[in-house]
Amino acid sequence: MYTATMEYIFNEKDEVEISNLWKDQVLVEAEKQPGFIRTFWLVQPGKAMAIGCWEKEIDAKNFMLTGVFKKLIKEIQPYLLENPEPRVWDLKSFSQG
Repeated sequence: MYTATMEYIFNEKDEVEISNLWKDQVLVEAEKQPGFIRTFWLVQPGKAMAIGCWEKEIDAKNFMLTGVFKKLIKEIQPYLLENPEPRVWDLKSFSQG
């Protein structure tokens, strides 16, 4: 499994707006893509982390080629205090109840 994260820093008052934009733009498109496994949107005051899990790295890269994040960043840029921080992770262990 291939996992990527993106961290967003913003004003606390903008959490609902940013969360709705992410859900409406990123989540909706991710669910349509081949190799999509799951995604999470985690928030705390002034910060959010998106976590996307894909079957293969190429699936995640192909999703990025759709331009969905460019569109999202353009719309949420006025709310951001820092540029988003993308990271890639190797899954070493996982448990599910």
